[in-house]
Amino acid sequence: MILLLLLLPLLFLLAVYGKDSKKEESRVVVIAIDGLRWQEVFEGARRDSLMPFLWEMGRKKGCMIGNRNRKSKMEVANGIWKSYAGYSEMLCGVTDDEHIFDNRKQYNPNRSVLELAEACSEYKDRVSAVASWDVVPYILNYHRSELPVDFRSPHRVSKQVRNDSVTLNRALKTLREKHPKLLFVEFCETDYYGHHGKWQEYLNAAHQNDQFVRQLWECCQQDPFYKGNTTFLITCDHGRGESLGVHANRGKVDSKASWTEHGKEIKGSNQTWLVAFGKDIQHLGEMEGGRTIYTKQVAPTIASILKVPFTNDDNQQPVASPIYKILAATDGLYFPGVAVEIRHRGSYSHCLPLSGQHAGGLVPPMGDVDDFHSESYAWRKRRGGVDVPPLLCRFPARCLGSHPCRHALARHLLLPFPGDGHPGLAEMDC
Repeated sequence: MILLLLLLPLLFLLAVYGKDSKKEESRVVVIAIDGLRWQEVFEGARRDSLMPFLWEMGRKKGCMIGNRNRKSKMEVANGIWKSYAGYSEMLCGVTDDEHIFDNRKQYNPNRSVLELAEACSEYKDRVSAVASWDVVPYILNYHRSELPVDFRSPHRVSKQVRNDSVTLNRALKTLREKHPKLLFVEFCETDYYGHHGKWQEYLNAAHQNDQFVRQLWECCQQDPFYKGNTTFLITCDHGRGESLGVHANRGKVDSKASWTEHGKEIKGSNQTWLVAFGKDIQHLGEMEGGRTIYTKQVAPTIASILKVPFTNDDNQQPVASPIYKILAATDGLYFPGVAVEIRHRGSYSHCLPLSGQHAGGLVPPMGDVDDFHSESYAWRKRRGGVDVPPLLCRFPARCLGSHPCRHALARHLLLPFPGDGHPGLAEMDC
């Protein structure tokens, strides 16, 4: 009896923390609706009827970014404004206009967040992709990454695009049979009908995709592996032209107006959007104002949710930051990709206590930052024309969650500007 009494507290702790540990496991489903304009998602009386499920979940249980009528902006950072560049940016967290400037079938030199997750032991063989567009396997570089990408089918709307309904069924089958912890689903009929000037078919495809998202979500809610643990991120790879034609106000949409195309010469086709809901997303509803969010922030957001180290060292540019402001608060800080070191009076240390005694104080919020010196990885600020000694440097590392300075860093550096998409400091990932 005495032994039992001694064991009871231990059993209680195991039960509580064991349950919580299982509950904290995250799964992510990323869904891209190719070339669907933000106007169709957010504008007009039809928005609730066109995308009813996205509105129900985004408004009541998650968040929605990209309604420019409310000064909420999201756009691609690349200068190409086409599908390959958009998907690569979305999934790799970097832009690469030098190598990716059209939609040809070339193997992507950049590593996607799917590939990085697959390389982690806890996600090995638990990452999948299902796509309507047959260029997606090249974007994910499935030869190098060895990722399973389902894209083949005789049922197609064109030589390069299979029916979205087939993609849905394959995605549902993948969820039920393979139980991936990270799944990417790409629908493409909206873009196909857009390019062919078929306005009603374009809208029908958008509405159909909304219902497909509903089916994927309901599938997850019926499966204990996903229920309560899953985050959905729905977005697009690019926008389209803004014009519907001179007679659009009369209900006649011109099949030759700019809405049918996209690219760097077409105004508005850089504009994107995001709807997010599920376990790791704050309930913010339709968002207003704020700094511009970039499509390249989707990849590090996925990595942050899954706690996957996120780097793209082959591309010589800063990796994008997660969209911090939409992420639900967690017990630990985790920022995949970049850690910090403190420089004090010319010396470096993996951790020096952050306090007011440091010369110049802490690096200020982003609005006061003058420039980022890539050579030394040091931030500087100007105050009254005087350079303050750089105190914060960025270096590759794993996890800030165990860093002795994490609380001070969070309090003084992250919270004033979470998720604003700025380079450098806001990209601390660790």
